[in-house]
Amino acid sequence: MGVYCLIADQIVRIADGRLGRLLFDFRISDEAVVDEKQVLCHVYVGEAARIHGVRCFHACHPVAHAFINDLDPFGVLMTDEGYEHMTVCNPREENLADTMLVGVYSCLIPHKTVFAHAALIALPDYGGILFIGDSGVGKTTQARLWARHRGASVLNGDKVFLALRPEAPEQVLAYGSPWTGSSPYRVNGKVPLRAIVSLVRRDTCLVRRLSETEAMGAFVSRIYIPAWDGGLTQAVMDTIHTMLPLTPVFEMSCRPDVSAVEMLERTVLDQA
Repeated sequence: MGVYCLIADQIVRIADGRLGRLLFDFRISDEAVVDEKQVLCHVYVGEAARIHGVRCFHACHPVAHAFINDLDPFGVLMTDEGYEHMTVCNPREENLADTMLVGVYSCLIPHKTVFAHAALIALPDYGGILFIGDSGVGKTTQARLWARHRGASVLNGDKVFLALRPEAPEQVLAYGSPWTGSSPYRVNGKVPLRAIVSLVRRDTCLVRRLSETEAMGAFVSRIYIPAWDGGLTQAVMDTIHTMLPLTPVFEMSCRPDVSAVEMLERTVLDQA
């Protein structure tokens, strides 16, 4: 039977118990009634056979795309043309969820959803703040400072979904995701995005709002671009162009202490 998970407000059916355990916090309750017509994609886990030194993979659906994780060269992800059915075959347990991510993201993109390398916080009575920047610049550190000093919830410290939804066309929604990087945060929650903060390393402490051109340059480099599919790449860029005018983007250089929170409050929260 498998389990159902809710990822960025979309239903994904997982046919294998191992993936169900990995995505446990994002599972839909077993008591909930799920309409199969609302399921966005189906994920299966298969095994490989070896015949005379040749590995053979099988999928229970047509195969149009195949992906191999650099960290798991003996496994393969196979999907159909529309990424609605996918099989992760012969994966290592530790790479199972990450290998599946490529297929699930491909299925979400046409629904005006992008995947960002970022840290996301939900601030009570305000909304979401997204921290972007180079690895090691302090995204998770800033998120933790807001949690410690302002009671914010850290939804994810590394990998975040952003989406436009028909019920809120003038608003960007930000979602915690089941996938993590160097930080452990993976909360199943969503929040209206109120500000994007691009962190940079400088000797001075400063916050300034970026121009439209500057914002595009800072933001696009933090989005996972589906280079494997030209149509999906165009869809991601179209979604980004729609999102950016809806959310102000700021650049901030700061110290890793409460003064960064206070500086952001004085400038960003009043303008966003």
